Amino acid sequence: MEYLLGFLAFYITFCALVACKAQRKMFYARPKGLDENRYWQGMYEKYAEGVMEECAALRGRMEKAALVNASGHRVTAYYVAASRPSRGIVVLLHGYNGCALQMLPYALPWVHAGGYDLLIPNWEHHADSEGSVITMGYHERRDLKRWMDEASRLLPDSPQRFILHGVSMGAATAMLCSGDPRVVGVVDDCGYCSTRHMSGFTFRKKKMPVWPTLPLLNLVTRLREGFWLFSVCPERMIAESTAPLLCIHGTADTTVPYSSMARLMDAKRQGWKRSWTLPDVGHAMAMSTQPAAYEQHLQEFMRQLE
Repeated sequence: MEYLLGFLAFYITFCALVACKAQRKMFYARPKGLDENRYWQGMYEKYAEGVMEECAALRGRMEKAALVNASGHRVTAYYVAASRPSRGIVVLLHGYNGCALQMLPYALPWVHAGGYDLLIPNWEHHADSEGSVITMGYHERRDLKRWMDEASRLLPDSPQRFILHGVSMGAATAMLCSGDPRVVGVVDDCGYCSTRHMSGFTFRKKKMPVWPTLPLLNLVTRLREGFWLFSVCPERMIAESTAPLLCIHGTADTTVPYSSMARLMDAKRQGWKRSWTLPDVGHAMAMSTQPAAYEQHLQEFMRQLE
């Protein structure tokens, strides 16, 4: 019995250390660089020359804004007014460790369609936004709603109709805000259905113990950050939303499990929904590998907004 109790104590201690390390890595990872030009140069390796030429032209039209969020940090965003009467504001939301400029290729289909204003925030602790914590959507959703409020000042001629188009963590944050009455559509590109589901996938992939590490990770987050990590649950919010939803996911995604999309589709019981599966495509690679098909799916989605 002593050996058994000793082993259990060792095992739980080990899992607690794993949970602490995972929480710190998840929340305090330092983005690749505060200089957005480093991200910009990396995009030339990922996208075709013609796409980058269009992105460069769009970048030249962007204006920059900033606000102070509820945590007291200065966060930034870019915005572009539509060249003809606006049909609404598309908010493009980058993922974990990314930046606003990386969303410019995703903005192009909306520019081609015409009549959509663009708003592209940098999350706290990304690019030149201040802060030191990434919360996987918990605080990011608060900042997203603050930018939606600010849009009435930045884009006063636009109707306050918002289409949220996000990638990975940005997609999860978009879905967390899908119940806002101002949101008329959501595009989810490889977003997670819940932090619990994604964390379990990550631990299994790395052959780490799932129990009791997952409950301990949830508890460590509550003690360190003041909220339960597993309260970040986009599929629960999608279940209550009536806004049209387009989900995009590659089967070779090793960051966010492909099974997330099926769970989101099952959760969505009200309103229009479509999913697009990309065989053998990895995480956040849909736009760079199949830009023409991506735009076609967005055009179908846009018809639901009219």
